[in-house]
Amino acid sequence: MNQGRMLLHAEGREAFEALLRAGDADTALLYAYLALTPACTDKMAAAALKWDMTRLGHARSLLLAYGLASDDMAPPPKGEAQYHPAELAEARTGDPAFNGLCNYLEAALGRILRKSELETLLGVYETLNLSPDVLVLLISWCREEGTLSARNLEKWAYRWHDLGLHTYAAAEAFLEDWRLKNDRYGRILRLFGWDRRPSDSEKKFMDSWTEKGITIELVRAAYDEMTGCIGRFNWAYLNKILMNWTDEGVKTPQQAKDRNRGGSSGKQETAETAILRRMAEKRAVREKTLAARREELRSSSPAFLENERALRLCASRAARSQGAAREEAEQERETLLSCQISILRAMGKPEDWLEDRPDCPLCGDRGYVGTRKCRCLLKALGQIGEPAQVG
Repeated sequence: MNQGRMLLHAEGREAFEALLRAGDADTALLYAYLALTPACTDKMAAAALKWDMTRLGHARSLLLAYGLASDDMAPPPKGEAQYHPAELAEARTGDPAFNGLCNYLEAALGRILRKSELETLLGVYETLNLSPDVLVLLISWCREEGTLSARNLEKWAYRWHDLGLHTYAAAEAFLEDWRLKNDRYGRILRLFGWDRRPSDSEKKFMDSWTEKGITIELVRAAYDEMTGCIGRFNWAYLNKILMNWTDEGVKTPQQAKDRNRGGSSGKQETAETAILRRMAEKRAVREKTLAARREELRSSSPAFLENERALRLCASRAARSQGAAREEAEQERETLLSCQISILRAMGKPEDWLEDRPDCPLCGDRGYVGTRKCRCLLKALGQIGEPAQVG
């Protein structure tokens, strides 16, 4: 088992929600120990909690799986040197750049920095080759992510240093890529009816799909096939479908449909599969119509194109934010949506011209809400005489 340092990767409300989803008392206890004992090893934690390594390994794996802790992005050990209060005071009064960083971090946190936090910030400032504007960008990003703390700032500062993000331009490019990835994560999870952050293991699945050029539309088609085949959600099964399709050169939902039609000769389609297939076909028609409408607006209205871009960035920021920051992003989104309606009116289009109108608003005509059969699917199965059982 890895004997390196374990570091908390999430804090506050995000961490508590993840712990509730994990539903494991040992995981919560290990999280509490890590919060009190930063950068501990597996051996230290097992000794303090009086656990054997098997029990620790179980709790540790859940911490990693739910994105609560990390052991691969820890800053390298730099000793236990501490600063004398006079050194900290001299750094703030004698170095305008460092004092500006302190003021910026205090404003972001909404309070005065503690001595330990000043020591952490000064250690990063003096040790790493990161310019003050890069550190300001890092502070802003940690706040945007809802994970701003001195410990998390230190961890990511060392990570950025190792990645060579020594200039503002390099750091900004990294964050743009990060935001695009998180936006894609959110779009995929919303396909499954989930409005939450993905775990590290879920990110690995989705990153592998991106690397292989798998589109979100193809993920949707694979999700439909999975629910039709096994009646529940399973990451490994969904990944297997996508990998099989990729190996066979399938790149579009239509190619997947043609492949399945060609490979299913002689097999009788079940009632549930038939219903789900019809739902998928209706969704595809609606999506094609809405896509054509959006393309028409993009090509004829620069104002709509700019509004759409702003809405996309706002939704991405709202998905990553918490508390007041999220409320602010939601309010901005409402303003942008009102602006979009005004643009549609000016072009002679109805207000709901871009809205998807599924027959079932609960599941969006997918037949499943998460891993459970939706009421519309249960009703359809009952209408044709098949036992309606919840999956």
